[in-house]
Amino acid sequence: MSGSTGRWPALCLAAVIATMLSACNNGAGVPGTASNNLVPPVSQGASAFGLTPEKLSPINTYPGATFGEPGMFKPKEGDTTAGGHGSKVDGIPCDKMEYLNDYHVHGYLGIVYRGKQIALPTAIGLIRPGPKDDGYVTTAGCYYFIHTHDSSGIVHVENKINLPPTATVHPWSAVFDIWGVKLTSTSFGPLKGDIRAFVGNVPQIGDVTVNSYSQIGVDDAGALKIRSHEVLWLVIDSPSIDASRLPPVTFYMEY
Repeated sequence: MSGSTGRWPALCLAAVIATMLSACNNGAGVPGTASNNLVPPVSQGASAFGLTPEKLSPINTYPGATFGEPGMFKPKEGDTTAGGHGSKVDGIPCDKMEYLNDYHVHGYLGIVYRGKQIALPTAIGLIRPGPKDDGYVTTAGCYYFIHTHDSSGIVHVENKINLPPTATVHPWSAVFDIWGVKLTSTSFGPLKGDIRAFVGNVPQIGDVTVNSYSQIGVDDAGALKIRSHEVLWLVIDSPSIDASRLPPVTFYMEY
């Protein structure tokens, strides 16, 4: 018994030290703990923005809609500081009026980040946009030929030259440049990760649904000229999403 009693002080000291270390590891003084991080730890499969992957549902567009998680870009509405602010961008002016009766077609830009769709900002390419009417911006100080009126993903593509809707005038890179968001193989604005691009097109007149996509190069996506009823998907840091898992997009407008 005398040989064992000599170990009690050492055992007690070890227990006290372990208790102190445990308290410290759960406190604010140890780097890497939850209380010392600006962003809470993210569970397996969740994004840095706290989003968990979900099934991509079919998209039936309508004026004023929002498809995807909003507010993921800064600013939440309109162009970034690197985008268009009234001056010409890629030779595209910002005019006082829209050209609704000349060349006027529509594309769809879908963004998937870590398995979940991210919404486009309202009022890309609109300078001094007016108030929303049921989610849809109808007025602005000036309009670039390429702009968004809502967060549905629909991109309005116009030109004051009277051209048939089958014409292809502006590339997708013009959308990014007017918005002020740079696309590379590893990033799209603030969204980082491996990027793949997919495109689909159904040029028929009337309400149409695009439900078949082909993968293209990221550089090719920017150079691709926008066609009527064309859908471009940018899939970012989402290895499980391929062409077969991308949702169909139904356009509500004629072209």
